[in-house]
Amino acid sequence: MKPPNPPTEQIGSQSRLEFQLEFERLVADLSAAFVNVDPEEVDPELNVALDRLGQFFDLDRAQLNEFDDRGQMRVTHTWSALGVEPIPLGTVWSAAIPEVEEVVRRGEIFSFSRLEEIPEEFRLARETYREVGVKAHLVLPIEMSGSVGGALIFGDLRSHREWPEEFVKRLRLVTGLRQCSQST
Repeated sequence: MKPPNPPTEQIGSQSRLEFQLEFERLVADLSAAFVNVDPEEVDPELNVALDRLGQFFDLDRAQLNEFDDRGQMRVTHTWSALGVEPIPLGTVWSAAIPEVEEVVRRGEIFSFSRLEEIPEEFRLARETYREVGVKAHLVLPIEMSGSVGGALIFGDLRSHREWPEEFVKRLRLVTGLRQCSQST
């Protein structure tokens, strides 16, 4: 059984505060790792960041996707929990769920805690997520050089997961790490 999602009001202010402090430490550690990183070390640092985030939030998958020269969103970095099959690097993510890609291109967040929450107009995405077994998903656009260059993606295959607003806001901070690594 998975531990609870990030603490909410019902759990109590002490555990929420502890969770927030731990996450702030993680973001600070990840940020420090990207300060003055050599260009050849960016990819390994991004992999470490995905690993740490995935484990911290007890996720099944965390990945970084970027738009390539042809405008296709491809998986460039990925992490999977033990026993969860990783998504192969280079996979053209946007081909499977074009509706979600359009949301990302507009710089908007796409998320669901249960498949039933996916809007009817995202029929193809809902069916794709069902086929691959995704039960909860969070897609955060990443700005690079002034436009959306990709997405930081978190997913759960074993259980449903709420994406509280405070959780999403903090994770948006992490998307800045990719932008910072672009300038090295």
